[in-house]
Amino acid sequence: MDDFLQRRPVLLGISLLLALAVWASVVTAANPLVERTFQAESVHLVGSPGKGADVLPKAVDVTVTGPTSVISRLTDANLTVEVDVAGLAPGRHTVSPTLVAPAGVALDGTLPASVTVIVPAGGGTGP
Repeated sequence: MDDFLQRRPVLLGISLLLALAVWASVVTAANPLVERTFQAESVHLVGSPGKGADVLPKAVDVTVTGPTSVISRLTDANLTVEVDVAGLAPGRHTVSPTLVAPAGVALDGTLPASVTVIVPAGGGTGP
């Protein structure tokens, strides 16, 4: 009996780890993570670029990962790709886009990885 009581914390720890492993397996099997690529229909400029600022290309491919239940409801139209242009001076700038997506969706990458922002003379907010 004393031997069992001494091993009890170890057995309890092993039982807890096994329970967590089974739980993780069931959750992942029921709603596995998937990767999917979408074409974001437009790249939105955020910040204050001034009038006439433009971004090239106009659309980017976005690869995301998330639970099947979330990814299956996504469409090209409900993914928002943004470029922060606050403080950009007039000229051409290479900027990395960011993704605004539902909770649980992770951005794996964009193609292209960066976009060109063109701020016309008199339109920038930088020095």
